[in-house]
Amino acid sequence: MEKNSAINAFDLKFQKLYQPYSVEQYKNEIKRNNLLQDRKNIELDITLCRLGYPSTPHFIDLFLDHLSKQDGDKTLIIKMGCISYYEWVCLNIIILEGNFFGVNEKINTSEDMDRVKKIMNKKLHECDMHMTIMLDNDEKTRFDYGK
Repeated sequence: MEKNSAINAFDLKFQKLYQPYSVEQYKNEIKRNNLLQDRKNIELDITLCRLGYPSTPHFIDLFLDHLSKQDGDKTLIIKMGCISYYEWVCLNIIILEGNFFGVNEKINTSEDMDRVKKIMNKKLHECDMHMTIMLDNDEKTRFDYGK
């Protein structure tokens, strides 16, 4: 795991974010080395990682929880490989069964998508936080939530 303190970026290169054991190791390393400090703007690059739920959402919870405790405006940017161009697929992988948003049901319909985005935007707004998911594709697709 590499950290670039100039831009508060975490580049996880090929990490196994689908395995609970690996995720706990990464979370412990971040906590033990105090890598988050008092950061308010974090870029998390998981474009080359193997992802899966609930492990990936639990890892992302670490960053969301940290930012929610900071004062003022906060930003979390999550860069993902191009798993799909569909927002609902990205959200299922990023937040499903995570603790921060409390979404435990897959997004299958447009009604589900509206409900989940409402939950996300409300929680992020309460925390003065903005979250962006950026896809590594030719169109540079991005999805924005919160503040």
